[in-house]
Amino acid sequence: MYKKVKNYNTKKQWVKRCFGSLALPMIVVSMMMVFPQSDFEKLVRQTNYDLSQYHKLQEYKEYYALNDVGLTNKEIHKIKNSYHREDLSADKDSIIAYSIIRYYKDRIIDNLQKIINHQTFTKKDIMALLDDDLIKMVKSEDNKLFHFSFDAKVFGVLFREQVSILYYDDSDWSEHQSIRVDKEKKTLYEFYPNSYNTIDTINTGTGVKYVLIGHDKVRGNNFMDHISLYVYDKGKLVNKFNHSLAHEGDEYTIKYDKINHVIDVLYIPNRKYAASTDCYCDDEDAIKSYGKENKVQRCAYSFKFNGDTFEFVN
Repeated sequence: MYKKVKNYNTKKQWVKRCFGSLALPMIVVSMMMVFPQSDFEKLVRQTNYDLSQYHKLQEYKEYYALNDVGLTNKEIHKIKNSYHREDLSADKDSIIAYSIIRYYKDRIIDNLQKIINHQTFTKKDIMALLDDDLIKMVKSEDNKLFHFSFDAKVFGVLFREQVSILYYDDSDWSEHQSIRVDKEKKTLYEFYPNSYNTIDTINTGTGVKYVLIGHDKVRGNNFMDHISLYVYDKGKLVNKFNHSLAHEGDEYTIKYDKINHVIDVLYIPNRKYAASTDCYCDDEDAIKSYGKENKVQRCAYSFKFNGDTFEFVN
């Protein structure tokens, strides 16, 4: 009698454990059916995945095995049948490094294009959704201008180029519209050896001007400080001003006074950059002093906003 009770209790516990182990997955599936994942969330998830795979790739390698770069069987099959022979190994099981880098880079850019042209983009904090360890993001305080950048993974002598994407949101959505269908995509895309850390705004009688400021450690001991001015005019972003300073961490500064809208530059040029850096003091004297006397000379100059752009002032 005791054994029967024990067996009954054991079976009862076994049934309870089985049901309990199934309950959570069933609840999750039920919730997914009630709250299906949106296409926007899928885009963000796919972009984060592609960024993680892209991050692992190294441009100086020769080949990558197609099974080792995070592709699905369907994607591998498509690559084998659509890529040129020079992109693949003889038996088509490997792909040349720059080709798989280009593959993921193009897919990331395409997904970012879809994300920023999606109606949900303006309702979500994209900076909290995308992996900021893999892609750099910054936006203006009026939530209109966005900048995305990530490593372009191309060879460079001094600087690591960035994939740099500027986007201005001038969305005017209709009630039933979910994807922007404009022929002209609202994105400025370019390769540039810089990314940006902050975006400041200047309110003028002709509209808002955007001051973009960046500081990058680009390769080894090389740095690049840069500042740009953009305006959104007649449906497109227009670049009004650029100034950059290449250096090796010597005494330098590019400061922007957002109250008075003045850019102050102060630095000490070295032999490497004395001839190539646009120094608004006496460039020839700077080069001569390094070439002959090895003396230190400071370069100091400023740019002031004139209502339209920044102009050089003494």
